[in-house]
Amino acid sequence: MMDVDKKAEVSRRSFRRSALRLAIIALATYAAVVILLLVFQRHLIYFPTRDYEGDPSEINLAYEDVTFRTADGVTLTGWFVPLGGADATVLFFHGNAGNISHRLHTIDLLHRLGFAVFIIDYRGYGKSEGKPSEQGLYRDADAAWEYLTATRGVRPESIVLMGRSLGGAVAIDLAARKSPGVLVVESTFSTMAELAKLHYPYFPIKLLLREKYDSIGQIGSVRC
Repeated sequence: MMDVDKKAEVSRRSFRRSALRLAIIALATYAAVVILLLVFQRHLIYFPTRDYEGDPSEINLAYEDVTFRTADGVTLTGWFVPLGGADATVLFFHGNAGNISHRLHTIDLLHRLGFAVFIIDYRGYGKSEGKPSEQGLYRDADAAWEYLTATRGVRPESIVLMGRSLGGAVAIDLAARKSPGVLVVESTFSTMAELAKLHYPYFPIKLLLREKYDSIGQIGSVRC
C-alpha cells in the first residue's frame, strides 16, 4: 500500500508541476501578445502600399497630380479629377489598405454621378511622405480641406466629405470641425476600440489602444 500511495503522490506532484509550467507558458504567451499589441498596433491598423497600380487616365478621366503640405510639414499627394459644371466636389478618404490607385472604380462612379473628385493618400501611403497615425491622418484631412477651399477656391458648402472604412472616421473628425455641405460614411465603425474587440476579444483593448478614432463621440458635433 505504501508503494501505491507514494506513486500516487509522485503522480500528483508531477501533474501539479506540469500544470504550473503550462500556466506559466500561457501567461507568458498572453503577456507577449499584449506587449506586441501595444508596441505594434499601428502595423495592425494601417496597411499602406507605395506602388500605384494605375491612374484615372486608364478609365478615360482627365486628372491633376496634386502635391500639398500639412501643418506639421509632411508632403502629401493626391488626384484632383475635375468635372465641368459640377455643383459639388467629393473629398474622398479611403480605407486603411492600399493607396488611391486602388479606388479608380470609386472615382469613376462619383464622376459619373456628376461630382468632381479630390482623393488623397494619407501620410505613408502611395507617394505621400511620413508614417500613418491617428493624429497624422487628421492633419492630412485638414490639409486636404485647406487645399480645396484656399488653393482651389471651392466653397465649403459645395464639398461632400466621403469616407470609407477607416476613412469614415477621418471624414467624421473633419466634418465635426469644419462646415462641409454633406458628410457620407460607408462601412465605417463607432470606435476603433469596438472594432478591435471583435478581432482581439480576450485582451484589454481599451487600455492598450492609442489610436482611438472615437467617431461615435464626435458625430454629435457634425452640423452638415
